This record gives sequence, C-alpha cells and structure tokens, in this order.
Amino acid sequence: MGLIDRIFGDSRSPAPLSRSAAESKTPPGSPKALHRELLRVALRDTLVRHGIPIQWITAETLPMPVNPTEMGLHLRLLIRHHDPRLLAHALALQTSLIKRVELLDPNSALWLMGISWQFALLTQPALLDMPDPAEWATPLAAESNRQSAPGAVRTGGQRPADDDAFQATERTPL
Repeated sequence: MGLIDRIFGDSRSPAPLSRSAAESKTPPGSPKALHRELLRVALRDTLVRHGIPIQWITAETLPMPVNPTEMGLHLRLLIRHHDPRLLAHALALQTSLIKRVELLDPNSALWLMGISWQFALLTQPALLDMPDPAEWATPLAAESNRQSAPGAVRTGGQRPADDDAFQATERTPL
C-alpha cells in the first residue's frame, strides 16, 4: 500500500526526491558540492562576460564515475531560449566555459567528465523545415574553392585525395 499511498498523496509518506532536492542533500563542504558551485559560478561568469542573458542557458550536474571508487561530474547545459546565435557560437562558448573552469580549478580535468547540450526551451519557436540537401554541400564547396586559391594554406599542407570526388547528397525516395 505504500506505493499507492505515495501515488495518491498520503500525507504521511515522503514525496519522492527531485534532482535538485537530491543535490541539496550533498553536505555543503564536500568536494562534490564545491565542484557544483564552481561550475555554477563559471557558467554565470562566462555568460555575463560574453553578454548572453543568464536565463538563456542553465545547467544541471550529473554524477559520473571517474573510476570504480570515485565519482566526478558531467555538466549538462540546458538551452532555455531559442536564438540562432547560440548555436553558431556554442563551440566557442563551451571552450570559454572550460577555460574559466580550469582557471578556477586547475585540477578540473580530474573530476569534470564532460559537457553536453540539451534543448529545454521554455517557449517553442516556429518550427523550421530542414533545408534542401544540396544546401549542406554549399559551404564546403565555397571553403574548398577559397582554400585552393593561390597562396592559400590548407590544414596539414596537403590536399585530401577525395576533395574532388565530393558530390552533394541526392534526394532519394523513402
């Protein structure tokens, strides 16, 4: 009957713990609590430094095993506001955030296991259709032409063998 009572709201049984409630059970001075606070401060500082409203991106920390006896943290960045500029600069923003975390804790590589992104929009934007498949090939062709211009330097110093063989994706019936 305990499960039924919890589902239907028996006042004597405790409510299930949410993620934030579970995180608040971590002792305040523990390394995990300090790492969570460091990530929160680093994210806020990074967003403010780059002029991004702090409400646009929030974060969750998830426990992640470092080895069989230790737990580290994984940082999940939640995009709360749709703005195309966020996607265009997400990699630069993540790099800036990692640099800030490393500045605050040079040993962060030992406990920060990774960063992921999730769309958790508060309001849904108008849905956009996917572009024509040939549109994805256009930037690559333009970049290839720009890099093959006289005096252009390519990464690695050599031209990839399959550069000329690239063809745009063709539509196929499903």
